[in-house]
Amino acid sequence: MLDRPTDNPRPVAVCRPDPRVALGSEDALRPPDQRHRRLRQDLGGRRGPGDLLAAAGVPNAVIDLDWLRRAWPSPPHDRFNTGLTLRNLRAVAGNYLEAGSERLVLAGVVESRQERAGYLAALGVDDLTVCRLRVDLGEVRRRLTRRHELDEQGLRWHLDRSGELEAILEQARTEDFTLDATGLMAPEAAEQALRLTGWLPPAQ
Repeated sequence: MLDRPTDNPRPVAVCRPDPRVALGSEDALRPPDQRHRRLRQDLGGRRGPGDLLAAAGVPNAVIDLDWLRRAWPSPPHDRFNTGLTLRNLRAVAGNYLEAGSERLVLAGVVESRQERAGYLAALGVDDLTVCRLRVDLGEVRRRLTRRHELDEQGLRWHLDRSGELEAILEQARTEDFTLDATGLMAPEAAEQALRLTGWLPPAQ
């Protein structure tokens, strides 16, 4: 677990095997202004990572990065308001850490090594762990078709984006590990991700 020295009011992540921040990415299930809606449902809702860590007695906070970027319009050179997201994250994460959180779970997407470095700098910690939640692309598209059956334009955007993001993440390889969540229910995905991260003990 995190070493919180009593003579230092700011917690410090002491080594990579015991990181303080995990960022999970669900590939392909993001609308244009809410790229992380599905991940929030999968990992930030009922029996999500925050609930599981709380049940284990671990002070924590869950941050949906989508809420930190929700402003319109975005700059022409910054399609998903990444700059604004990082500025907001710096403030929000700092508040949670000052309030005593020992674990931060970020629901979002990391599309490049440069973006990963930006999150690390904004958090002000020594390291973070990126978990990629992968769902079979065919299943992703089936879910999108059901979800947007009355929104032809939105469905077309999502279907195009799902393939685009799959290719981006395959090439970028920003994750530390990948969890195949195709056949998992939301609580199962959350629990397995935390165990792989080392924040929960292995299942007996």
